[in-house]
Amino acid sequence: VHTAFLRKGAKFDSATKAEYADIQAELASLQTTFMQNVLKDEEEWKLVVTAEGMEGCPPDLIAAARQAALDRKEVDPNAHVVTLGRSMVEPFLSYCRRRDLRETVF
Repeated sequence: VHTAFLRKGAKFDSATKAEYADIQAELASLQTTFMQNVLKDEEEWKLVVTAEGMEGCPPDLIAAARQAALDRKEVDPNAHVVTLGRSMVEPFLSYCRRRDLRETVF
């Protein structure tokens, strides 16, 4: 416990503590920006595939991809949309038989 306090600046002088606080604030800001960018990518990025591209995937994943296509106003009745959301991308990477599509999503 003592070591943890020391590593967090318990023995810093006031100038070093101020510098450390500035660094921590900058780090927090950068982490927030990074996470916002990740969420934005998850919401915006999509891969439109056909039913054949979903071959090997479980029926519930195929239905979710079709619903995602409808939600994104894809007019092709054979269109399925894979997004970067964890509930869609992980099973797609596990079950999709087409390596090129898995590589694109990854």
